[in-house]
Amino acid sequence: MELIRPFERIGKGDAAIAGGKGASLGEMTQAGIPVPPGFVVLVNAFEQFLKETDLNIQISAILDTVDTEAIHTVEGASEKIQALILAAAMPEDLKTLIVADFQKLGAEFVAVRSSATAEDGAAAAWAGQLDTYLNTTDATLLENVQRCWASLFTPRAIFYRFEKGLHSTHISVAVVIQKMVNSDAAGIAFSVHPVTEDYNQLIIEAGFGLGEAVVSGQVTPDSYVITKVPREIMDKNISEQTRAIYRKEGGGNEWRNIPTEKASLQVLTDEQILALTETVIGIEKHYGFPVDTEWAMEKGEMYITQSRPITTLTNNNQASELHFNSPALQGFNPTDYEYDGLWKNDLFPTCFWQDCWVPDVVTDIKLDMQGAGVMNLKGGHFLINKAARANVDAQIKQIIDERNGAFFKNLVSVSDNIFSWAVEKGEEIKTKPPTLDAFRDFVATAKKVNFLWLIGASYIQWPVEERLQEAIIEDKIPAEHALDVVPKVDTPLIRYQEGLTSLAKEVEGKSFAEIKNDPTLYEKLETHAKAYSWIEIFNFIGEPLTPERLYEQLAHIDTTKSLHAYVPSSPLSSKLQFVAECMQAVGYVKQAGAEYFSIFSEKTIPFLQKVAGEIGLTYRELMCLLVDEVDQALEGKITTEELKKRANKRLETVDWVVIGGADGKMIFADDPADINLLVEKMVPRIGAGTQELVGQIGNRGSFTGPARIIMNTYDFNKLQPGDVLVTTMTTPDFIVLMQKSGAIVTDIGGLLCHAAIVSRELGKPCVIGTKFATQLFKDGDMVEVDGDKGVVRKI
Repeated sequence: MELIRPFERIGKGDAAIAGGKGASLGEMTQAGIPVPPGFVVLVNAFEQFLKETDLNIQISAILDTVDTEAIHTVEGASEKIQALILAAAMPEDLKTLIVADFQKLGAEFVAVRSSATAEDGAAAAWAGQLDTYLNTTDATLLENVQRCWASLFTPRAIFYRFEKGLHSTHISVAVVIQKMVNSDAAGIAFSVHPVTEDYNQLIIEAGFGLGEAVVSGQVTPDSYVITKVPREIMDKNISEQTRAIYRKEGGGNEWRNIPTEKASLQVLTDEQILALTETVIGIEKHYGFPVDTEWAMEKGEMYITQSRPITTLTNNNQASELHFNSPALQGFNPTDYEYDGLWKNDLFPTCFWQDCWVPDVVTDIKLDMQGAGVMNLKGGHFLINKAARANVDAQIKQIIDERNGAFFKNLVSVSDNIFSWAVEKGEEIKTKPPTLDAFRDFVATAKKVNFLWLIGASYIQWPVEERLQEAIIEDKIPAEHALDVVPKVDTPLIRYQEGLTSLAKEVEGKSFAEIKNDPTLYEKLETHAKAYSWIEIFNFIGEPLTPERLYEQLAHIDTTKSLHAYVPSSPLSSKLQFVAECMQAVGYVKQAGAEYFSIFSEKTIPFLQKVAGEIGLTYRELMCLLVDEVDQALEGKITTEELKKRANKRLETVDWVVIGGADGKMIFADDPADINLLVEKMVPRIGAGTQELVGQIGNRGSFTGPARIIMNTYDFNKLQPGDVLVTTMTTPDFIVLMQKSGAIVTDIGGLLCHAAIVSRELGKPCVIGTKFATQLFKDGDMVEVDGDKGVVRKI
């Protein structure tokens, strides 16, 4: 049985024995494409290893215990399987063969790369799912081969195979051993622009050092856009790169700082860009489909280290009117943005800490987000520059007018990658010591995932909804049926909610004490609570979900109602269908963004607690500091006493607020007169004698009950089952209240806001965007919520 084969004897049809990566490298080698030499430890070797160690049956049995809705089962299976593989002895004959072929390469350093048999296909690209070990030496060669085998069963790889429906498919792994390119520069190239899906555009991303930093997203690379006909560079975005990954002396990798004089230089010369373009186009022509390639350059010599199909393209046309550098996309490429264009100090209470600042000077003024752009968070307001908002609206309308859904679909794809990355980073960050570098890494991660959520919430949602309303009017759809065209979105919170109904039926009529005495039932609650422990955490405020609190939530689930999604009563026009699809993308990014930020928050709270202790504060006090203040504290530039003074002022006083400056960035305002003057100019007050408010239909149905005004988490205990939840806006940590409430009313929001989406899942009447509900109604007022007409009235 053949166990090893060199690249020269492998082709694209050999994925079953060499894995997707190995087959591609062999195919390119035979086609004369510059690929570093190497060989593949074939699938047969892994299968022989499993057979001789009797691990097959054990692995299958462990995988049978996996439930992807319960994350701990994935992690537990992974830990057990990998431990078995790493502890088993590799057959001696295989060791001898691998070492002999390694010596034939004549390379001191090699890359040892996993190559799954289900990898790099047109339907499912396993990019990043399995492990790679760069700059491996003879000392760690065999160990890294075995670690590649084990990586077929990392948590992310197990989850991916179930997510893609591959859990019942036999998947094996080969291992590529390839001469290591000690690259001066490396990166990625797409033979079709992945954002615009313009087949005449090719994009190259380039970073200094090894390509790992670019592929993993740990640096912002240069990006170059090249047209195929004529062959010319049409756009260059040169990014300052202050650090890169290089080979460490003796093997392995290390981060090194890039000299200041080099950091802002263009990574590839124009000649090198065009030469690489020719190579990538040659690969595309050879395969006959668009390709995503990885490249590396050593001493001016260019090498291709991987190539796979681009699996995210939806547009099969050979041209697109929407170009990467068109005005419609300025500021909207989520893989290359400057976050400070939104808010300068964004992470802490300057924008999000609802419970930490209470300036009552303007509590009677609420937000009309579509008009003025002023958000109320427990009395605190921030203003969004109106002119900038109008410009964003115009850009989004242009994207929709051009009828190109690629932007929205790409936004979802990029979001998923960033969300997954944020969760992994959260796991990594929570174990780090409270150093300045670790804190800045935490802030950078939080900004990136929060940015996507804010794009969906503040930049894209409103113009898309306006287009939906226009399409509804054109198609003469009655207003009460407008929701029928709003697609259902699938986010972690929705999946959590969908799991509650079956649990509620099982615990119905049982006390929590009885459940604790039933090991099987209690384990179900514990599993669900652990899988969704982040559910009550939003922006690092709140506590992880426990079985006890989950039980309290289950008591408010109506088990007679089934969750539902709206289905159009008649076929949609092409325009309406298009806008509805755009809305689904925006709704997903907005809702999933907030939820994944909560997941990231829960994972990194232990790290923030360590940071608080490092600078002599409580966690609560830390939450009232700005990013810059924490930076200064960790550098020893500000005293603990001064930090406590600032934090406690923000906790206790009512005379400060953050206002959006003319440039769209955040500034402080301490004078109540100045605050009121700015707000007066932008937000109308409610008229005297008003008894009824009109908003948008979040979910149909009607309900009458006492109003409860909930402005922050400290108000949560006011709401009793059957009350009408009245709030500025809801966030994931409101889910408990939404389940208890009889109906939901908000000041702000649109058809894709959190309140609307969750109310439709819960089957609760909901009216959103009333502007003044928290101002007009008082606790205990009897209100009628008419979800069919979008009206809320005091009775």
